[in-house]
Amino acid sequence: MSNIFLLPMKIRHLDSLFEKKVNEYLTKEVGITASQFMILFGVFKCDGLSQKTIASHLKITESAVSRQIENMVKVGYLERQVNPDNRREHILGLTTKGRKVFIEAEESLLEMEEKFFAILSKEETKQFRNILNKLLQQ
Repeated sequence: MSNIFLLPMKIRHLDSLFEKKVNEYLTKEVGITASQFMILFGVFKCDGLSQKTIASHLKITESAVSRQIENMVKVGYLERQVNPDNRREHILGLTTKGRKVFIEAEESLLEMEEKFFAILSKEETKQFRNILNKLLQQ
């Protein structure tokens, strides 16, 4: 196998492994999925986002986001309102319950991240983050 593909494959594998761990941890500790957390994160950071904007940021279809949001509205994490500027569009807001779940999930993820990177020294973790941020700025 050519060495040119080794690094991309390792990055893809690390991404897959980390996503799996995040999903398992969030499901076990908080009762939500990683994609539900990302939706909560988006609405937490920018209240009043549309489903279309969330789908675009998460790089998934609007129908997939719509299903997730419908479930999150049913359990009381999100509230959906008609956008006063565009009546064909819905905007989302966090409920009190949704804000509480988001904060709990964020704390759980920090704990999981700490466990995941425990194999590295503090300096190695810092270097990894810096290198990752530098690569993502391209």
